[in-house]
Amino acid sequence: KKKAQEILAEQSRLLEAFFKHSLTPIVFLDKSFNFIKVNDAYARVCQREASAFPGHNHFEFYPSDAQEIFRRVVETKKGYQTFAKPFTFPDHPEWGITYWDWTLGPILDDTGEIYFLVYSLNDVTVRKLAVEEVQKHAQLLDLANDTIMVCNLDGNIIYWNKGAENLYGWSKNEAIGQNIQDLLQPEFGKQLEDAK
Repeated sequence: KKKAQEILAEQSRLLEAFFKHSLTPIVFLDKSFNFIKVNDAYARVCQREASAFPGHNHFEFYPSDAQEIFRRVVETKKGYQTFAKPFTFPDHPEWGITYWDWTLGPILDDTGEIYFLVYSLNDVTVRKLAVEEVQKHAQLLDLANDTIMVCNLDGNIIYWNKGAENLYGWSKNEAIGQNIQDLLQPEFGKQLEDAK
């Protein structure tokens, strides 16, 4: 019995340490979406003290159309995940539209009923805005007659314009994600042979 208590205490300490020091914003909610507990990362994102959340409903602080999704998770007892979901903080409209990847997962008790919900979030606003900016520029680059390819540091193609499609015969969908050397090596070899 003593050993079981020690193991339980150790697991509790580990869980508390993870919850407190995780960089990912994490929230525990009851099945009515009332805050049970939030970690420090979530409190920082919301610019509130962690102690300000318990006793309040999530949608009291942050009303949104996600309430229907939360209800479905409770009804079906199946988790939900979304990517780059737009959200404007009602208490910080000056932040503008922010974008979040988030998951909501039900934790079930021994009888199969919802014990609590785990809500975790990741702020992807900077990434989302950067992608939109690249897409705007990509539309201009697609109009260029020049061949334009962009690769990441590993040599994987992340952009391939119409000029590249015309020159090499690979469509944008076929080229993006491929390694430039693997994709074009036969072409470079042919060009070298032709040059001889």
